[in-house]
Amino acid sequence: AAVRANTGLPVLAKLAPNVPDVSEIALAAVGAGADALTISNTLPAMQIDIESRQPVLGSVTGGLSGHGLRPVALALVYRAAQVVDVPIIGVGGIFNAGHALEYFLAGATAVQIGSANLADLWSPFRILDELKVYLGEAGVSDIGELVGAVQT
Repeated sequence: AAVRANTGLPVLAKLAPNVPDVSEIALAAVGAGADALTISNTLPAMQIDIESRQPVLGSVTGGLSGHGLRPVALALVYRAAQVVDVPIIGVGGIFNAGHALEYFLAGATAVQIGSANLADLWSPFRILDELKVYLGEAGVSDIGELVGAVQT
């Protein structure tokens, strides 16, 4: 609420995946003035080199992102989309159009591409082209038609 009271700019809240109920957090963020939600952040993670018995990361722990985060983030997007009526940016493990489409179907209105950029800086453009092909082949004129369209 303090941020909302001190700016006329859009306020986006980034929700972490390691919460008991993302629905409550989403409602609280929107109630405090968030104009949109970004879901999700990384999960705490660690990897150990069994030969040296040392953590692989210099910081000991880090954040799990990429492919491993996608199923978790998709569930969070789906749950949040059920309870709030603000744009949701889906984040985590998007490497192709199919991954992006999963987020749209779960309720995201936009997606953010992160890890894929580490392997291919052109991945956002490739994914956009793949989305255009999919939409054309599926006869979908507006990607908004797919937002929240998962059939449960």
